[in-house]
Amino acid sequence: ESPVDSPLDSPRETKQLTLEDEIQIAFDRLTEDEMRIITRSAIRKQVEIEVYIPAAARITKVLELSFGRLEQQLNHKINFLKNFPQVFFGIPKNQISPSNWDDIVTSLRGLRSKTLPHDRLESLLDISKDIPKLFQKEHPDSDKPLGADEFLPIFIYIVVHS
Repeated sequence: ESPVDSPLDSPRETKQLTLEDEIQIAFDRLTEDEMRIITRSAIRKQVEIEVYIPAAARITKVLELSFGRLEQQLNHKINFLKNFPQVFFGIPKNQISPSNWDDIVTSLRGLRSKTLPHDRLESLLDISKDIPKLFQKEHPDSDKPLGADEFLPIFIYIVVHS
């Protein structure tokens, strides 16, 4: 282990701390609630790794056998809908994205690369938070944030185009 200079030290006094020391200092600063959240997340992820990963291929096979035809029909309808403009999806003209929500569409496409259900859920939540951010960036003069009624048509448009 090589010692590292701690950014926690004062400029006059430089202590050499190991990486383990740095981790312990960070751990000591966590509240009980933060520790509980971290622990719960770690356990959930480990359970998914131990249970879901070994069963994933079998689950996928069963889903394909059960819903393969419906998925084909859905994909056909989605491909048809991709030709329609944003207003078709119920997005008002003053909320149309000049970028066609491309960054978020790309992020949603990346969801397929996630293996664990919890990782997919986290990514989906992040994507949902990015929609209002992109809206504000593209519509800086808008004084009204997106509500659920405005969010849903945008989200549907993004899903169709991803």
